[in-house]
Amino acid sequence: MKDLYRLVFDSYVVRRAIVFNYGWAIHVSPEEHLDSICKNGLIANKDAGIPEDLNEIVRQPKVLCMHPLGAKKCPPPACNTIEPRTDIGMVTFAVNSEDIPQRVHLDWSNAWHFQANDIFKNQRLNAEELVRRLLVEYGSFVTYDTISPDKLRVFCEGNQPTNPLDWPALLAAQNISTFVK
Repeated sequence: MKDLYRLVFDSYVVRRAIVFNYGWAIHVSPEEHLDSICKNGLIANKDAGIPEDLNEIVRQPKVLCMHPLGAKKCPPPACNTIEPRTDIGMVTFAVNSEDIPQRVHLDWSNAWHFQANDIFKNQRLNAEELVRRLLVEYGSFVTYDTISPDKLRVFCEGNQPTNPLDWPALLAAQNISTFVK
């Protein structure tokens, strides 16, 4: 099984599946991080512990979770850097799939036991088909590297939610109060 995991966790295979099948990747972050994101971009943070069966493959515990726009499911935003509250405003960012970093994996922090079961059940598929299936079904991948602010677009009132080309570039956005939260 570990050999199969190595195939579907190959960054080249995962990135290729994202770039060829999705135009955009989405990240949702608390508005409290907006100033930092404008300055430093989206950065990886500590998330769930690495699943035991991936310890030999995944070495980086800090991840930036992304949703390929168009996948069937979209996991809810999660943030481990601030205390949970009901009044947290969220801001949605998009990055063109060609601008996602090179180091990407399936999102092992999101429903890994279900994904591992799907990998086991679909061993007849080649690695790229299997990755594409998991991206569609679970709607999430991770990167370990920063996405710079100049690569980001931000969703604002009046924008079409499924067309990030309609969203302003983060660094050109004029009025943060219009960000949809």
